[in-house]
Amino acid sequence: MPNLSNLMWPVYRKYLQLRLQTSAKFSRKVFACNALHGNSGYNISIHSDLTVSCNCQDFDGSGYIGNLAEESLQEIFSGRIASGFREKLLSRDFPLDLCCTCPELILVDESLADEYRHRYSLPHKGIMVENTVLCNYSCRLCKRKELLKVRKEKTLPPGGIEKVAELIQENRIGVVFFYNLGEPFLSKDVVRELNVLRQGNSDLKIVTSSNGVLLDSREKMEAALLIDHILFSIDGTSQESVTRYQIGGNFQKAFDHMSKLVQLRDEKGISNTIEWRYVLFRGNDRPEQIEEAIRLSKEAKVDIISFIPGTAEFYNRSYLYKFHPFYKELGTKCRLWEGREIDRRGEKPIKAWAVQDLED
Repeated sequence: MPNLSNLMWPVYRKYLQLRLQTSAKFSRKVFACNALHGNSGYNISIHSDLTVSCNCQDFDGSGYIGNLAEESLQEIFSGRIASGFREKLLSRDFPLDLCCTCPELILVDESLADEYRHRYSLPHKGIMVENTVLCNYSCRLCKRKELLKVRKEKTLPPGGIEKVAELIQENRIGVVFFYNLGEPFLSKDVVRELNVLRQGNSDLKIVTSSNGVLLDSREKMEAALLIDHILFSIDGTSQESVTRYQIGGNFQKAFDHMSKLVQLRDEKGISNTIEWRYVLFRGNDRPEQIEEAIRLSKEAKVDIISFIPGTAEFYNRSYLYKFHPFYKELGTKCRLWEGREIDRRGEKPIKAWAVQDLED
């Protein structure tokens, strides 16, 4: 029997594309892309095989714009594919199905189309670096089988992290999101990779997201402390609730490793940020479950706990998040994503994220 959600998504996207195109035409606007114009702090992604995509969800390779093993970032941005994507947007068309739901999509006056055709820069605010496409989880929403057919290398090849570190330094990129479609700590070379990034770019802010299970040695814990902001992705407060979506997950290991990292961080007097990121779906979003997560986050002494609505199938989304008054009173709005967060650091700025730079 066909998955109803799989049938609905293409229809919804087509509707959204037509609505956006009609609105743009009547308001005399055209489309542009913050990422392809060098104004994104997040979405340009360097993958484990050194290919580059214009977005962070490129499971099928349709967002491919170049390969750092064969050309420079400058050549990629001025190349045929990236230029073609920009041109298509300026003609009120979408080069990718994802474009209509991507936060990088912007509207500009059609009188500025020629200027936008030629005006772009290399990314300097932030960039994603995927050190591995492999993962120890098999999450329900992950398209890993499709993804593994696209990547030619499952982890960065020899010299890959050095090339990336040099690129970051040359382009004065402010933030590296050291993750994308794999689990960063599954790479056997993760300790060296983080050291290379840090040694070559002392002012660089590094952010990563991990399920936490593989932070299972002192060496990896020490490497994690080189990261300015580490998010532990733990989508529940028990083994049962976590493995409903994070198939293969281990709640207790992830929670224990998160707690131990906080303890080690505090012992060393390091000022990085450790956050528990809890993605909400139907089944892990009841108020009592959220209150338990908040209690556990206090026990672990994390700096932030955030609750982010997941983009699940329609029937598995968290409608409680959208409609239940509990969430309206919960913490404050997340500063970079839709969601709510409780920040226990008071008024201290989230300097590791370079928030002001990313939001400008």
